[in-house]
Amino acid sequence: IIINDFEPITAWACKLRGGNIVSLSHQSSIAFEETPKPNEINFLGKFFLKYYAPIKEKFGFHFQSYLPKIFTPVIREKIRQLHPTMEDKVVVYLPAYSNENIAQVLEGLPTNFKVFNIESKTAFQKGNCDFIPIDEKVFLQELRTCKGVLCGAGFELPSESLFLQKKLFVIPIKKQLEQEYNAKALEEMGVAVAHELNAEKIKNWLLDERKVLVTYPNQNEEIM
Repeated sequence: IIINDFEPITAWACKLRGGNIVSLSHQSSIAFEETPKPNEINFLGKFFLKYYAPIKEKFGFHFQSYLPKIFTPVIREKIRQLHPTMEDKVVVYLPAYSNENIAQVLEGLPTNFKVFNIESKTAFQKGNCDFIPIDEKVFLQELRTCKGVLCGAGFELPSESLFLQKKLFVIPIKKQLEQEYNAKALEEMGVAVAHELNAEKIKNWLLDERKVLVTYPNQNEEIM
């Protein structure tokens, strides 16, 4: 048997030769009709989801368990072992935006931002933004102690942020199909979503004390 994580080579090999294969991935979950969908999905997006890694037997991971075949996110043990606190700062991870753009938009907003970006080769401060080179140990410490997370609409970081009970604001990367699906699902859960880096929307989010509460149990053995 092959367990496939939305990977095309083994999927097509098994389709052509009749091999025994099961899909287990986040991408599998968005192929189910019951999961949230963006209002507009172009033809190429539908084609990609259907034919990129074609598998009949699918199991998925999503922000919620919409079906018995869809499980809540797998949370890394490193995250489960963290003891979260809520200091007055927000972690920012927006690789689609430059440091200059981020600093310009976040300037003057009422909190401190810890900005992780591949552009940052050394740590430096600009206004209320601390720019920090990518470093897992430092990132996890800032994630543990922050009050909120501003990031793209991927799957892992939003899931971990929700698990740690952090306020979450996501900006999906434009024309990135999976992120558009994720943003729709998160929005339906009550997470703040915008399609551009907008200071006014972020300010309103900072002033809003509401958080989305989730339960993500460790069910890895049961899933397998």
